[in-house]
Amino acid sequence: MIRAVLILREVLSFSAAEVAAQLDTSTASVNSAPQRARKAIDSAAPTQQTVLRDLGDEAVSAIVTRGRDEIRAFLLRGPLESVPGGLGVLTIRSGHVADVTAFLDADLTRFGRPPSISP
Repeated sequence: MIRAVLILREVLSFSAAEVAAQLDTSTASVNSAPQRARKAIDSAAPTQQTVLRDLGDEAVSAIVTRGRDEIRAFLLRGPLESVPGGLGVLTIRSGHVADVTAFLDADLTRFGRPPSISP
């Protein structure tokens, strides 16, 4: 409901009464939705930029260096098979790689990368 309230109120400029009628709720509930959204955002996990900044450049470099060979070996054995298949962005939590987000249609040759990788 919070998302609907935000869109209807902030994007489409409906009044609180109009939104309340559309969502079958009270005007007070509609008016408190932005406050609940802010509270949820404030309590959310830290952003990737915050995590990286808190770790510092040396720690981030050490994490990437430590995992580079294993990640490269995995990618060459399976997903890439010596053909670059996109761009992987690492998510770092508690000093470890916690997630890899893949942009599979990224054209890395546009960034000066070779069209194939030597094993």
